[in-house]
Parts: sequence; structure tokens; C-alpha cells
Amino acid sequence: MKYLNFFEDFNYQELHDTKTFTLYRGTDYNIALYRPLGDPLFLSNSESFAKDYGKNIFEIKISPKSIFDSSNPEHFKLLFKWLGKNPLEDRFYDDKYYSYEEMVEKYPSYESDTWELIEDHLDFIEGEGYDTVLITEGGVVNFMVLDDSIIKDVKQL
Repeated sequence: MKYLNFFEDFNYQELHDTKTFTLYRGTDYNIALYRPLGDPLFLSNSESFAKDYGKNIFEIKISPKSIFDSSNPEHFKLLFKWLGKNPLEDRFYDDKYYSYEEMVEKYPSYESDTWELIEDHLDFIEGEGYDTVLITEGGVVNFMVLDDSIIKDVKQL
């Protein structure tokens, strides 16, 4: 399977070889897993990136069973299939895409920012059995945890 390996600091092969990932969460809350609106838990591969999201930094280990990987063209094509005739909407660039090929051609920052395209479609992804979503933001690899049962350890740094 071909992955778009656009980041030097993340080894995509680890998605298949690694059982547990050590990630980071920055939050202004004192409780690591607190999400007031029930949103997915956003975790980053980068501790420094996590610091941009709050003064409290937590190291969180997850053991996902099924990762929806936005760097994998086949996974994005699945999302288009699930959407049917509905477009994938990009609110940031105010655009709509009807196929993976159109999205790659028109979306100026596809390689570094997939979160914007994925975030509104988590119900589809979770409904297909994925417990985690790999996204990118500003060129950093991040994860959205959809199922808290994959969280194995939490500690405050």
C-alpha cells in the first residue's frame, strides 16, 4: 500500500508495526481526557505542537486497533464512497470536492492539513469501525481518538 510520506518525523510504517503510540495533548484543563463537548480526543505526535493548545501537557499512550489514515489515498477514497453523491466540503477554502483526484488537484495544502476535510465526517469513519483517525495539521501528524478504550496510559508532564 502506498502512503504519502510527507513528514520526516513520522514513520508511516509504524502504523502497521507499532501496537502502542506515545502522543501528547495540550489543554488548559487539569483533567487529561476532559472534552466538554464530547469531541474526539486530539493528540499530537509532537510535544511542542501540543503545547500550542494549552498549558497542561499530558503524555498519552494509545493502542489503536483500526486507524483511518488520511495519508492513505485508499482511505480517502473510502470516505468519498461513504459520502456518495455528497461532496467533501472544505470550509477553510470554501470549496467542494467530489472525488479524491479532484481534491488532490484543487486542495492547496492537502499534504500538510487533512484535519479540516476529515473533522466533519467522523460519524462515517467511526461507523465503519475505525477507533482512531490520523490527520495532519500544519505539517504535524496528529491523531483523533474516537474510542477511549484504546487509551492505555496517561501522565502529566
